[in-house]
Amino acid sequence: MTTPRLLSPQVDFVFKNIFSNTKHPSVLISLLNSILGYTDKNGKKIIKATIESPEITKEMIDDRNSVLDIKATINDGEIINIEMQIKNEHNIIPRSMYYLGKIFSNQLKPGEFFGTLKRCVVICILGYNLFNDNDNDNNKTVHKKQSHPMTIDNMHNIFRFMNVKSHEELSSLMEIHYIELPKLLKVLQNNTSEEDTLLNWLLFLVNPESEAISMAKEKTPEISYAAKILEALSRDKKARQLYEMREMSRLIAGTNLEAAMERGLKQGIEKGMEKGREEGAKNTQIQIAKKLLKSKKYTLKDITEISGLSMSEIKTIK
Repeated sequence: MTTPRLLSPQVDFVFKNIFSNTKHPSVLISLLNSILGYTDKNGKKIIKATIESPEITKEMIDDRNSVLDIKATINDGEIINIEMQIKNEHNIIPRSMYYLGKIFSNQLKPGEFFGTLKRCVVICILGYNLFNDNDNDNNKTVHKKQSHPMTIDNMHNIFRFMNVKSHEELSSLMEIHYIELPKLLKVLQNNTSEEDTLLNWLLFLVNPESEAISMAKEKTPEISYAAKILEALSRDKKARQLYEMREMSRLIAGTNLEAAMERGLKQGIEKGMEKGREEGAKNTQIQIAKKLLKSKKYTLKDITEISGLSMSEIKTIK
């Protein structure tokens, strides 16, 4: 039996399926320990994690704006929110700050004291470069950061509150991590440690079929579990269809945004932006419908749901 091509763990639908798997919570625990640097030596190693809302509904898949993040409570009440985002939507910094503020403030119930507040961490794993480190990457943004040697610290940036004059930390109760996957190759070229679990996890997200991952499975059983979940997911026809629906929804949303921005820049008025958005969306929907018709795996009803076109429009294209 031919093994199907593995789905990309970077797609949020697949990422959530792997790391919010309640049968194998050790997968998420291992990833979090490697990101947060929690070990037996520093007495912080995560032993147990309670995953909130692990299920994924069809409504979530259909909703182009739905964020398939993972929320978990670990150890003595520390709250973690982790999200995988492939495409740069130019809002990750304010969005992650909003999430952090929301989960932090939602802890307190009426009558509780501020002293009961637990540490909250937001982790954003990105399929693009957020900070400019003199990479030759076409997808980097304008957030400038002083250049450093390409190490794991260079692609994994951690932010907390601090005094801007003395750089003294105010508190560790709120923390945001940004991990930029496009920098992984250069980091691996400079890495001399074969026991870096975080690098192995990031490599799994970038290339789960690499030889290095085969070796990592032997050293880190949780990566082996994650690989088995991914393989089973990749063989599941329903999961693959949901995966394709999610990808197409993202494609439509991304094209809408890009078309609107391009049109708006050219005309400089709201009317131009709106027209560009509509034209871009319609063209994308037509291309998606053509691709689905060509595959002959979907009914006309399926194609209308996935592409957003009407039945009459689908029949016209056909």
